[in-house]
Amino acid sequence: MNSTFIQRLIEVADANASKTAIVDCGGKRQTTYGEFITLARKVAAYMQSRGIKPQSFICIQLPNSMEFAAAELGVWMSRCTSVPLSLTFPQKRVDYIFSHSDACMMIDDSVMKEAQALAPAKELLPGQEDNAML
Repeated sequence: MNSTFIQRLIEVADANASKTAIVDCGGKRQTTYGEFITLARKVAAYMQSRGIKPQSFICIQLPNSMEFAAAELGVWMSRCTSVPLSLTFPQKRVDYIFSHSDACMMIDDSVMKEAQALAPAKELLPGQEDNAML
C-alpha cells in the first residue's frame, strides 16, 4: 500500500521529535516536530470530540504560523478537507465561503486554545481516495 505525504510527515515528525520543524514569528519562534505533531493531533482530538465526520469541510482562519500548519494537518488527520481563509477577508466574504463550502466548523484562535487542553488523538489518516488528499 502506498503511503500518503501525510503519513510520511507523521513518520518523520515521530522519528525527529526533538528537531526543529518550523521557524515562524519572524524567526523568533522555533517549534519542534514533536510539538507540531502533538498540536495537530490535539486539533484532530478536538474535531473528534465535536463529532466531525470524515470527508467534512473545515474552514481555518488563523495567522500564517505554526498553529495554522498544525490545524491544517489536524484536519487532514481527521480525513477532512481544509478551507483556508485569510484573516484579511471581510466577514461577509468569510460567511459566504463558510456557507457555500458546506463547512461544518471554523478553526480560529479560540478553537486552537480549546484544542490545546485536550489529549492528542490517534489520527484517522486519509487514504488516496479521500477529499483531504486534494
